[in-house]
Amino acid sequence: MQCGEPWFADADRVLPAQRPGGIARLNSATEHNARIIVSFLNGTNEWQTVGAGPEQNALLATGGGLWVRAHTPADGRIDPNSVHAAPSSGPAKDLNMSNSEIAYTDLIGSGTVALTVNAGPASFTQPVNLPPGGTTPFVLKTGPRWMP
Repeated sequence: MQCGEPWFADADRVLPAQRPGGIARLNSATEHNARIIVSFLNGTNEWQTVGAGPEQNALLATGGGLWVRAHTPADGRIDPNSVHAAPSSGPAKDLNMSNSEIAYTDLIGSGTVALTVNAGPASFTQPVNLPPGGTTPFVLKTGPRWMP
């Protein structure tokens, strides 16, 4: 190839399975990841059609993830001991705590989810609307609230 000539990616040259120091291990040119990379490098639109949409995936179509942070009505920080999520469909679960402020989980039923913040005298339960197919952050406050 000479300078100025167009270059086209080829899965066998660009994505060898045993390439040392690479960023991904791809074993076949027909794998979704290989097709996406080669299509993108070649400037074709095939990468936009690889795989299935979230509405066709049972987990993504009916579940979501959430991050929860608790505050006082004046926006002061509340450090919960635990946060419990009870979706209207599917099993309830205790959320993971990454630190003393943020609770999180994924793969929980979407729709109305009752979140219970356990923080001693500042404990409360608040419903939230969790959309499917992604992760949504929620700031929960004690006292009067509005649910969109």
